[in-house]
Formats: sequence, C-alpha cells, structure tokens
Amino acid sequence: MLTADTNSLTQKHNQGLNSPKNANSSLFLQDAAEHLKEHRDGWSRLRAKDLVSLLLCHGARAWRASQPVASIRIRVGSPLGGHSVSLKLK
Repeated sequence: MLTADTNSLTQKHNQGLNSPKNANSSLFLQDAAEHLKEHRDGWSRLRAKDLVSLLLCHGARAWRASQPVASIRIRVGSPLGGHSVSLKLK
C-alpha cells in the first residue's frame, strides 16, 4: 500500500499558488474554500444583502442570456475618403 505525507503534498501544491504571479488567485481560492467549508458545516456568513445581490446578479445574467444576439458595425471615414476606423462586433 502506498502512503504519502499529506503535509508535504499540500506544501508542494501551495508553493505554486503562493507565487507573486498567482497571489490574487490564491486569495480567491482560499476564500472560496472557506465559503464551501461554512456551507458544509451548516452555517454561513452570508448576510441578507449578500443573498439579495446574489439573486440580482443571477437575474441580470439570465436576462442578458435571454436577449437576442446583437451586432454592431461602425465605420468612420477619413477626410481623404478612406476608412480611418472600421469596427465590427458580434
């Protein structure tokens, strides 16, 4: 049977996350893990305003997803007769 030291595995895993380049993602992952732990334990630090903002965010996302696809085409002419800017978004 293979055994591994969990502390050394966690340290190796966290070394990549704690690099300066991944500092923000490390904090985000730690915060997400804390939230998951709170929900697993049966208590949450979510307040009423957090729940309301969560519902508003999901409602806005659903509304944006239900909107028809829009495309924008902008052409700006130059004084010399050509197109100085041509932008097409879908």
